Amino acid sequence: MDNIIEGLTESFAEHYGLEQSFINQFEIPHYVQDSNGKYYKYNYEIDNTYYCPNNIVLKQHEPSKLPKDHYILADYFIIDMKEKTIFNCTNNEDSFTKMFQDNPIKKISVEVKTNSKIIKFETMKGLVTLEVDNENRIIGLDNPYVEEIGDNFLCDNIILSTLNLPNVQKIGNAFLYDNSKLLELYLPNVQVIGDNFLLFNTSLTSLNLPNVQKIRNAFLYDNSKLLELYLPNVQVIGDSFLRFNTSLTSLNLPNVQKIGDNFLEGNTSLTSLNLPNVQKIGDSFLGRNNSLTSLNLPNVQKIGNYLLFVNNVLSKVNLPNVQVIGDYFLFWNNSVIDLNLENLKLFGYDFMANNHSLLKIRIPNNEQVYEMLIQQHPEYLGKIEMVESEERKR
Repeated sequence: MDNIIEGLTESFAEHYGLEQSFINQFEIPHYVQDSNGKYYKYNYEIDNTYYCPNNIVLKQHEPSKLPKDHYILADYFIIDMKEKTIFNCTNNEDSFTKMFQDNPIKKISVEVKTNSKIIKFETMKGLVTLEVDNENRIIGLDNPYVEEIGDNFLCDNIILSTLNLPNVQKIGNAFLYDNSKLLELYLPNVQVIGDNFLLFNTSLTSLNLPNVQKIRNAFLYDNSKLLELYLPNVQVIGDSFLRFNTSLTSLNLPNVQKIGDNFLEGNTSLTSLNLPNVQKIGDSFLGRNNSLTSLNLPNVQKIGNYLLFVNNVLSKVNLPNVQVIGDYFLFWNNSVIDLNLENLKLFGYDFMANNHSLLKIRIPNNEQVYEMLIQQHPEYLGKIEMVESEERKR
């Protein structure tokens, strides 16, 4: 125990009666030994380098301590208060430092609070603040001037809880990739978001992005607590949007036109979904949802494979303008009783397989579509209603 704090072995023996036997080697979570056997608590380990409280960095198990009157080690960044620069200690790209390359720092000051420190950067454009806890881990950031965030922004930070970027318009890939503590996020002007945005975040409950128009892949992937999401102007969504979200119950995307694969796959709570203008949907749309009872997509024209597979309570599906549907459409959905596909032209393998509750299916007055459907599912004979499409009526 003396490798942690000198005298700790004797203190434990005196006060608690705990005698330390000889132990050749043992591990303490979030502690690392230097070459002399002394233990250091660390915040981050990246490529076998350990970033510790008190301005200490261990590389190849050799500690070096940065002078506190000159430097602040925040996460894995070195803030040089005299040179007014910020340096990323790792070999990983992280666009956090670029904010200050584009907006040079004129002065750095520190305000000490009870449980944290506020680092104030007086930049060419104005004040930017960074909050670190008592172990020098970044927990808050307020930058009202940055307009574009590059790739891997604070991608190794795990405990940032508040973030204010009111004027950012574009965000790159892997934004807060491994953060699990974010509680507040303010991005009122962001329009484009890259891949892996807030991947594996497990704390955020509400998110409002009023001006975002395009979202790429894995947006809030594996987010388990999000209850409210506002994306009123999003038009394009990539793959794995909110995949494995288990808490969201309602979603309204009034302007989305194109959705990629695995949209809300593994969501078990969604009961209300509004996509009035979506035209194209990829594979595995809302797979394994067990709460949605009806689906209305009035303008969708093309749907990929595995749409709504294993949705056991869905009873009514209205797709009046869909023309092309992929394989395994509504596969293993035992509750669908009413299905409208009045403009259908082409569908794939195992269409509506194992749907034993179906009472009525509307298809266009098209002999080829009818024959294809009966060939796959003769049990639907007598349940098919052939109707004239609005286009043919005109």
